[in-house]
Order: sequence, then structure tokens, then C-alpha cells
Amino acid sequence: MFICSKCQKENDEKSVYCCNCGNPLNLPFERDKYFYGELLSWEDLRDEQGYFNEKRKRLNEKIRALQILDSIGELFNSDGNLIIGFFGTHSGKEMTMAAEFIAYELKFGIYKIDISLVVSKYIEETEKNLKKVFEDAESSGSLLFLDEADTLFGKRSEVEDAHDRYQQYLLEIIERFRGIAILASDSSEEIDPVFLRKMRFSINFPLSDEESV
Repeated sequence: MFICSKCQKENDEKSVYCCNCGNPLNLPFERDKYFYGELLSWEDLRDEQGYFNEKRKRLNEKIRALQILDSIGELFNSDGNLIIGFFGTHSGKEMTMAAEFIAYELKFGIYKIDISLVVSKYIEETEKNLKKVFEDAESSGSLLFLDEADTLFGKRSEVEDAHDRYQQYLLEIIERFRGIAILASDSSEEIDPVFLRKMRFSINFPLSDEESV
């Protein structure tokens, strides 16, 4: 049995979220070894959205104005796999809030990844970390948000190196992934075309009232 740290209620050992309060339980399953970022349940996002400031409120309205939320939900429900691109310099906080809002509207949790905790100097370790990240997002029903995605999804070098091997492995993982992933980067030009082609939507930041998808 797992005891929820938030409400102290007992939960089945296979539970991902507390049956009483919705608090994340055993994800990642080996927390000390596999914790690569921040996991928020839909209930966490609901509480956060309930107290949004004016900046968050304006951003939420701009996301709604793009009229993509229904399409994102429909494409995911039909394909079971959806990759979205967020691009813009000095917009990390805005992109994170936008990802949280999309997850909230779709009734998802969100798993925000710190890429620096995923990449290791050892190829095998990085591949294991990547596999775990996508598996945890999928098993928890959480939208996967990868900031600084160009670290792993950047353009291939002319000479094959470890980075290229990561890319091939990532391509295989993405094709098997049953969920929604958002890849955030300063510019689409920094992302390898093979991954750009996988994106069904891309959004440029900072958002303006006239911003298009």
C-alpha cells in the first residue's frame, strides 16, 4: 500500500494518483532514481488555474483564440499520438504556462521534464532515461512537456556521433508513444526536420492577438 503524502490516505500499490485527493503517488516509480522533472495531476492544474493571475488569464485566452484545443483533442483521440512544437526565444515561462493550460483543458496531468536530468555522458544511460520519461508520461496519462528540446531533437551532424544515436532512438520512442508531447525550443530551425515533420501543430511565442499556428 502507498500512503499519500498530501492527505495520508492509503492507496493500492499500482495507483499513480491518490484515489482521495489526486496527488501523484509512485510516479516515477523509483522516485530517487527516475525523477526527471515535475509531475502535476489534473487536480493540481485545476487548483493552479483557479488562482491564475492576469498574465496567465490573458495567455489562456490567446490559446483559446488559436482554436486548436478541439483539434488537438480530436487528433489525439483518433491517432493516440500527437506531437506539438512550441517555438520562441525568451519565452520559457509563457510556453510552460501554455502547456499547463492545454493539459488542463484536455483533462490531462502534465509531466514537465528537465532535459539536463535526462542526458548522461553514457549513451546507454541516456537511452534508458528517455525510455522511462515517455513510459511514465504514457502510463500516468500526462501531457509530456520537454523544454530545451533542441538538446536532443536538434539537427544531425555531418559526422555520426552520440547525438545522432539519441535522435534515432527518440524517433523510435516517439513513434511508439501513446500520448501528447510538446517539444519547446527557441526556434524551429534548431530542430531536425525529421522531428518537425512529426509535429501536427506548432505555435510561435510570445503570443500576440494575431498569432497563427
